[in-house]
Amino acid sequence: MKNIVLTTATLLLIILVLLPQAKAQKKPNITLVQEKNVTFEKGEKDYYEVSLKAEPFTLHFEGKELLVSAGLEEDLFENTRSGVDINKDYGSNFYIFKYAAGAPDTDYLIVDGESANALNVSHGVLPAGKKKSLFTVKSLFREGKPEPLSNFEQFFMALWLDKNKDQFIDQEEIIWVKVNIVK
Repeated sequence: MKNIVLTTATLLLIILVLLPQAKAQKKPNITLVQEKNVTFEKGEKDYYEVSLKAEPFTLHFEGKELLVSAGLEEDLFENTRSGVDINKDYGSNFYIFKYAAGAPDTDYLIVDGESANALNVSHGVLPAGKKKSLFTVKSLFREGKPEPLSNFEQFFMALWLDKNKDQFIDQEEIIWVKVNIVK
């Protein structure tokens, strides 16, 4: 009988204490900087909205690699959902063979809406202190060429930081952002 009481008490502990903590997990530590930190505002939908000038901005993040799927349409978020194993789900923009790798001096995001920019030290990322990195975005790459941010009114980004390195997109590892360009 003690085992049942202990098991019930353990379940009660999980339900009352641990479950709310799991739901309250923080999003990945990713910031956008343009002169100062840009505030992520929760929009009416399931994504954040930010307003940026039509000037370069910098993504600051934990670790050495950030995957960014960028596009010009909101439907980008349908193909960048959480709960996906990137080794098996071909429909995901983060599917492992859909990564777009740039040159070491890359300073743009590809906005084809069907792949992910693999941002790491081999592709434009710079170290920024202990376990932190940064990537400066100067333009968006569309139809085979980079275009200045001033050519766009908005774009969308799914930012995935695989914190536990399991190649599975966990809810607390991804941020969806609509970027409005202010001219």
